[in-house]
Formats: sequence, structure tokens, C-alpha cells
Amino acid sequence: MRLAHITLSDGEVIHCVIRDLSVSGAKLAVARRYALPEHFDLNISGSDLPFPMRRVWRRGDFAGVMLVCGSATPRELPKPDASPLTTEVTAE
Repeated sequence: MRLAHITLSDGEVIHCVIRDLSVSGAKLAVARRYALPEHFDLNISGSDLPFPMRRVWRRGDFAGVMLVCGSATPRELPKPDASPLTTEVTAE
């Protein structure tokens, strides 16, 4: 698991946790109270680059997202266990 945040087109930031990460997408844990648009940027802890994503599915507190083709190569995605999970989350 890794900490991340979603950045919406209006600048709103939604904190989430990456539960599963692959070369093409991820399963995110994100509170169901947040409406996720079809497209958004995912900022993964430990990476300076935002990754353009597309929401594929949403069930309760989980969402499946896919990396938007042409925006990054799989080599650019951080390795799932590249940094330890931290529990510190700051309120914005």
C-alpha cells in the first residue's frame, strides 16, 4: 500500500491509498463521499510526476483506475514497494 492523492481539474485534492499497482493502473481506496470524475491526475508518494488516470470502475470506498495511454510509460511508474507506507496524513 502507498499513500497518494488525486488532483481534480479544479485543483481539489483528495487523499487516497493505492491498494494494488500494476504497469497499467491501480486499485485505489478513496472515501465514497468523494465523487471521482472520469479523468484526474494521481500523485503517488515518492514521485514528482502526476499520472493522468481514467476511472474504470467505482465500488464503495474503492476505485479502479487506468493510466491514460501516451502520458507515461510503465517504466515511469514507481515500484509498488519503493517506499514504506506512512500513516501521517495532513489535512488541507
